[in-house]
Amino acid sequence: MLLRFALFVSVFFSGALSVDPVLADIGPFTARPYRVLIQVAAENPESLRAAFAESVVSRCEIRSRGLWRVEMAWLPPTLAQTVAESYLAPPESWEAFDKVFLVSYLDEQVMTVQEFDVTTRRLGEKTQNGVEHPAKWGDILEFALFRQFSPLTRLDKASSDQADFLLRGVDILTFGGSEPLENPDLVLHSDGVLLPIVRTEDAQGRCLAVTPVPWTALTVKDIDLPSRLVRCRIESGLRGSLSSRRRGNTAIYGLSVPAPQRATTLQFLTRQGAAMPRGLGVYDIFEAVPGETALRRIGRSDLDGRFILEPDPLRPVRICYVKSGNALLARLPVVRGLDEILTVPVPDDPVRLRAEAALIGLQEEFIDTQARREILTLRLEKTKNDKAAQAVRLELAKLKDRPRFLTDLEQAQLRFRSDDSAVQRRIDRMFRETKKVFETP
Repeated sequence: MLLRFALFVSVFFSGALSVDPVLADIGPFTARPYRVLIQVAAENPESLRAAFAESVVSRCEIRSRGLWRVEMAWLPPTLAQTVAESYLAPPESWEAFDKVFLVSYLDEQVMTVQEFDVTTRRLGEKTQNGVEHPAKWGDILEFALFRQFSPLTRLDKASSDQADFLLRGVDILTFGGSEPLENPDLVLHSDGVLLPIVRTEDAQGRCLAVTPVPWTALTVKDIDLPSRLVRCRIESGLRGSLSSRRRGNTAIYGLSVPAPQRATTLQFLTRQGAAMPRGLGVYDIFEAVPGETALRRIGRSDLDGRFILEPDPLRPVRICYVKSGNALLARLPVVRGLDEILTVPVPDDPVRLRAEAALIGLQEEFIDTQARREILTLRLEKTKNDKAAQAVRLELAKLKDRPRFLTDLEQAQLRFRSDDSAVQRRIDRMFRETKKVFETP
């Protein structure tokens, strides 16, 4: 408690609302401020620095209520084209920060802003902001920074379908939990989603690897301020997507992002990553709202194996089901708009489809034959005339019996072989189930 109080005092009551760099790395996760670097590339950086640097820094720190400790760096226009590429290999100087905002102001009427989260190595979407008058540059930048800001959380515990994440810096905003949270977006986008990201460090805390958890999204259930936690529902196409990944110097973070406003295109590929032959990547797409079981068909992919998911800011996370015929090929938790294109490897399915069509034909023939047999049997029982009875017996003899159907089934199974073991297992299962039908009296 004393450490938390000392940290808060240093953050909120220091002359410039800044924090000693050492303090940013000690103490509980819930009491740590963000070290923020605003890196500006502009045609005339010296004039902007003189006019706005001090005011932007102080206004951001005041608006964040001490949650941000801000520095600004100014770049000449010659570096403007490469500044946004730095996230591929972040300069060592960035490791002293938690957030780096990449600002480009090469056009007097347009400013672009991107957030780079140093912990998770994730570069956010670039936003364009109109600058009506140079005098408003500072106001527009401040607005853009907070709109881009993605709060960071850290996994506390997880089960198969629920995870609790610690809220970074929440103690600074609530005086250690004694006051209500006035601006929740500083610790969490409650109407957005959490993106789970695994970070592995060496013994000195240096980043070794950062890996987003694939096909997994977290939807917010509620915020428990006394416990400094946000409780989330896990939506994943993987088993143990979070609970099985914590070991050694590995931590799981949740990056809170607002609901995206753009469409996402699902692009279906073969399991080997190759493009689907035209016409063979046509699948039926269904979706469900997380937590609900009812499926709703939303369309089919086109001949090139593409399907567009339109944005839905109110419910950005959907569970998409991909079906081919009667077979479920994939269950995909998708954050609509988070990625412009999502590539989806699916089993090579033409062999299974041909096998399914052949089985349907055999099953229909079997049902028709059994119905015909019952009709003729009843007719034979009611026939008094020997000549007519003999004609019925001849018709019955011509009907295909069960052993013949089983033989045809075995021969058909030999014709349908796939190099994909998963597809072959589905084909073999379909033939086994059909065989049981043919063998049942």
